[in-house]
Amino acid sequence: MAAETKKTEEKEIKEKESGGSFLENFRNYFSDVRTELKKVSWPSREDVANLTRIVTLVIVIASIFLGLLSAILDYVLNNTHFEGVLANVGLNRVPIFVVLFAVIIGVTWWYFRRDAQKSY
Repeated sequence: MAAETKKTEEKEIKEKESGGSFLENFRNYFSDVRTELKKVSWPSREDVANLTRIVTLVIVIASIFLGLLSAILDYVLNNTHFEGVLANVGLNRVPIFVVLFAVIIGVTWWYFRRDAQKSY
């Protein structure tokens, strides 16, 4: 009995691998999708509601924080003599910002790569 089941399974696998017609492949695909979806462990309604509240709260807090940061930086950059300070330091040129940004990205990449190689 087990040998027949194994032969049947092997035959089905060969039929799927052989290609078959487009309509058969289409039907098999959605049949497989339905089978896999039956195996999924779906969260409860309460879990979904709680996670939705958490995500909404985080979005609101992040929006307020970024809005305040934007308003503060707008005030500092537009109502102070910050451009003169940048010119005195030599940071009013685009290439310097590009190099500075590249260095920051490089150091960050190196740090995370070094940290990923550690075995805890």
